[in-house]
Amino acid sequence: MKIKVGDKVKFLNDVGGGKVKKIIDKNTIEVLTEDDFEIPMLISEVLIMENNEANEEIETKIEEDISYEVEFDKHSDEVAVFLGFIYKNQEAKEQSDIDYYIINDSNFYFDYNILNPDKQRWESLYKGIIEPNTKFKVGTIDKAEVQNYSKFYFQGYFFRHFRHELKPVVNNSIDINVRKFFQLGSFKENDFFEEDAIIYTVIEEDKLEAAFNKMSKADLNKVIKEKEVLKVKKPSSQLVKEKQNALDKRIVDLHITELIDDENGLEAKDILDIQMKKFHDEMDFSIHNSVNRIVFIHGIGNGRLKMDVRKELDRKYKKYEYQDASFAEYGYGATLVILGR
Repeated sequence: MKIKVGDKVKFLNDVGGGKVKKIIDKNTIEVLTEDDFEIPMLISEVLIMENNEANEEIETKIEEDISYEVEFDKHSDEVAVFLGFIYKNQEAKEQSDIDYYIINDSNFYFDYNILNPDKQRWESLYKGIIEPNTKFKVGTIDKAEVQNYSKFYFQGYFFRHFRHELKPVVNNSIDINVRKFFQLGSFKENDFFEEDAIIYTVIEEDKLEAAFNKMSKADLNKVIKEKEVLKVKKPSSQLVKEKQNALDKRIVDLHITELIDDENGLEAKDILDIQMKKFHDEMDFSIHNSVNRIVFIHGIGNGRLKMDVRKELDRKYKKYEYQDASFAEYGYGATLVILGR
């Protein structure tokens, strides 16, 4: 698709459009919307509505050094895990409850258990396995009950499926200053969310190694046993099968240019209908063929397609979990649906 500064474009995966103000690189443009917002967009996510023949007065310099996505070192063996808090309702932050996420900023899987003190005992809030370079919504905190979430406790370990490469065990507590949840200025721009967030470090490589070096062999075995008690016991044959199938993943690109040869003349509703039919077809196929995981690539931002995909997951496929797919592979523009373990 040839595109020039000054062209009028329409967003394929979101409502609205605007005028191309700048060519950022060979894949990305900057669009000035009708509301006078300047936003970066992938060229594959826009449709040219009107060509501009005289564009010499508009800035056309390509800025090769600008990146709008988080960059990950795919070959790094360092690990880092964070706990992130964002407002659930971005339109009414003062009254909003708080969503909290676990963020795995590493190339390892992280098998974790998150606990919270409840009446002199530790209550497990959530346990599971989070994929490399992803974030996962753990839960929502009622703003009237934030005082009950002043401390989190993490247990877990990092591993790779095929190399069976283990990292030292995580056994760490985090104190949360809940007063910050009532202060809008405490939520900052960050690398993991499009929204402002409060980010706490659970563990980083240097701290992990230091903690491991201080632990005796007996301490290490004790932590592993404590974690095993909190897990649901499964037959060893089932565990082996799960590990073998954990990377059984189907990838589906919902961009309209990948689904049909020519989208010219189609209304936004027609395009969305085609994309959602593909979504339903792929979900049904994957469920009936025992596919463990499926990634839907829908584009960046809080677009209509992303919202409709997740609305259908909550409505028709609510028995299955979903989360943002790997940042390293897809940026912020994909959803991972977990159909089986």
